[in-house]
Amino acid sequence: MNFERSPVLSAMRRVLGFVWVLSIIGTVTLAAAILVIAIRQEPLPGDFLLGLGWWGPGITLSIPGSMFSSDLGRQALLMMLGFTLASAPVLLLILRELRGALGDTAARTPFTMENARRIRHIGFATLAGAVIVNIRDFTFASFLMKNVHIPGVDIGVRASLGLETIGLGALILLLGEIFRYGVLLQEEHDSTV
Repeated sequence: MNFERSPVLSAMRRVLGFVWVLSIIGTVTLAAAILVIAIRQEPLPGDFLLGLGWWGPGITLSIPGSMFSSDLGRQALLMMLGFTLASAPVLLLILRELRGALGDTAARTPFTMENARRIRHIGFATLAGAVIVNIRDFTFASFLMKNVHIPGVDIGVRASLGLETIGLGALILLLGEIFRYGVLLQEEHDSTV
């Protein structure tokens, strides 16, 4: 099979390239937005829309701007944007490593120590992302609990370890080690033949 002409690999390379460029543009735009919001002292317009449960089912709240001062609204917005910006390097690292592995696959050299390293990097980045998401969720829930008071509604903080994402990261690390071992076996085999 000619990997260089594989329509699946070709499409995946284009999609990953597009997502890579979009992620860089989004990260730069997000950083600029954080700076503008932090520097400007004008009140934020209108109501505050909050979505919890970004990666799956969750809850969306529309909180009237009159429920808290514009300074608290600015703090909440900067907190959300800041945590999103903090997770951007994790996404960019994963995309970079996927693009590299895909390039090696297209070049017909997928079973290399470099790709084993890339898989490990993706695993560690996934674990880092889980930590960032857990800190973000706990911090933002604590902020809401302290600053938003809705009559008849109790807002509490529920800590979570994000075991699903941690398990995914551990699984990717395990696959990276299996891949590394396979490369070592292949190198040993090639040297004895």
